[in-house]
Amino acid sequence: MKPSTALIGQIFAEKVARAREMSHEDKFFEGPRLFDSAMQVMAAGIRDRYPDLDEQAVHRMLRTYLDRLDRLERRG
Repeated sequence: MKPSTALIGQIFAEKVARAREMSHEDKFFEGPRLFDSAMQVMAAGIRDRYPDLDEQAVHRMLRTYLDRLDRLERRG
């Protein structure tokens, strides 16, 4: 079941409200946390798509994806 547009908007509004209440220090440390979370999600996606890969291969592929993203950002 797909979430409604209203629910998505409500969740977004709650996230914005929480972010506005955070101290500058908390906001500073949230960046690395978000990056770590994104890397975990990307690695899980790689594992799901390629279930036979070992952890080293997953990390190599993740590094390859990050390098590719970096090159795309530098071009744009």
